Amino acid sequence: ATPWDWARHAQLVACAADGELLGFVELWGEDSAALGNFSATTPQPSLFNLCVSQRARRLGVGSALVQACERKCCEWGDSDLFLKVRTDNAAACALYQSLGYEGCGMRDATGVPEWQLRWKGSLVPLQLLRKTVDRMPARDWWRSRFRQSEGERVPVRRYSEFKVTIDQVKAYRDKDAYVWFVLLILRNAAALSPAYRILPAAAIAATCVGYQLIVHSGF
Repeated sequence: ATPWDWARHAQLVACAADGELLGFVELWGEDSAALGNFSATTPQPSLFNLCVSQRARRLGVGSALVQACERKCCEWGDSDLFLKVRTDNAAACALYQSLGYEGCGMRDATGVPEWQLRWKGSLVPLQLLRKTVDRMPARDWWRSRFRQSEGERVPVRRYSEFKVTIDQVKAYRDKDAYVWFVLLILRNAAALSPAYRILPAAAIAATCVGYQLIVHSGF
């Protein structure tokens, strides 16, 4: 588990056997359960920034990335996936249509402030697309999240099994990284060894004190 899981944000990549990056896509699924988000009360997972390298196009990479987003959407327990596509992007429009996406509206780019054009790129209208995906049954969703089924217990995990280690956190040399690391421990305390189950309150207090020390020390 990482802070990205908590924020309902996924970044997915497709790589060749030699490690070359072939494609990239982002998935946002913000709702009222997302960390620090109080405005999105209805889950609306959205696909963003689908990119495929020129040499990997028309090889199924784009389709595979979109389908991976759909599976992630199901894991989150959501049933609809949304995206926006430029109306002049024929290849992308054809891809989404072949995967079952249907139009649900248009977004006119008129009235966009000039400063936003530098990152929006153009005033070409955007078509809003939507697809209903098969929502993962609640029982399977819980199994995928906690890796347990009836009669099975979550195996005790050790501190060393975290994907993020304290040495990696130190390497960032950023006080916010320590805060995220403690949040990661708190979120997984129940799945760790018994000793960690009595630490959440102490960890919160230590985080507050440590954060203030770091801020005042100018780290």
